[in-house]
Amino acid sequence: MKLANKKSSTSFIFLGTGAVVAILSVWVFFELGDTILADERFRFDTLVNGWVDQWTTPAVLQWMTILTEFGSVLWLTIVTIAVAIWLYLKNESVTAIVFFGLACASGGLLNSLLKQVFQRERPIILETVDGTGYSFPSGHAMGACIIYGLSAYVIQRQMKNTVSKVVLIVCTILLVTIVGLSRIFLDVHYPTDILAGFSAGLVWVLTALSIMEWRRSVRRRRQLLSSYS
Repeated sequence: MKLANKKSSTSFIFLGTGAVVAILSVWVFFELGDTILADERFRFDTLVNGWVDQWTTPAVLQWMTILTEFGSVLWLTIVTIAVAIWLYLKNESVTAIVFFGLACASGGLLNSLLKQVFQRERPIILETVDGTGYSFPSGHAMGACIIYGLSAYVIQRQMKNTVSKVVLIVCTILLVTIVGLSRIFLDVHYPTDILAGFSAGLVWVLTALSIMEWRRSVRRRRQLLSSYS
C-alpha cells in the first residue's frame, strides 16, 4: 500500500512539474510568435548568428550537413517505427503503442499547421538539407524534441538502473540540441525558429507524458482496488 502511495505521489509531482514547464514553454512560444506576426526583429537572432559565424568552417558545415539528418522526417519516422516495434517486443499494450505512434505523428501535423499560421520566410532556401517552406517553428527542432523525447521516456520506463536512465536523458538532450544547432549553422533557420520548435515540441511531449502518467496512475489504482476486493 505504501509503495502504491509513493508511486502515486511521484506521478502527481511529475504532472505538476510538467505543467509548470509546459506553461513556461507556451509563454515563450507565443511571445516569439507574437513578435513574428508583428514583423519585428529579434536581437537574440543577431547574437546567436554572430556566435555561430565565429565557429563556421567548411569542416563544421560538412558535419552539420550530416547531423541535421537526425531531425529529418525520414529518420524520425524510422526511429518511431523502431521504438514501436521495441515496445511490442517488451509486451507493452497495443493501446500504449498506438498512443505513442499517434503522439509522434500528430506532432508533425501540428508543426505544419503552425508554419502556415506564422508564414515566416527562411534565411535561405537549401533543398539539400530540407531547407524549404516556411521557417517558424523549425520542423527539425520540434520533431527531434518530440520523437526523441517520447522515445527516451518509454525506453527509460523499462530501465532499472538509475545511471542508465540519466545517461539516456543527457544523450537525448544533446542530440536534440545538436539537431537544432545544425539548422542555424546551415543558415536554413533563424535561432528563434529553433527556440520556438523546442518550446512547441516540449509542450507536446509533456502533454503526451502527462496523459501516459495519468493512464498508468488510473491503472495502478484499479489494480490495487481489485486486489483488495
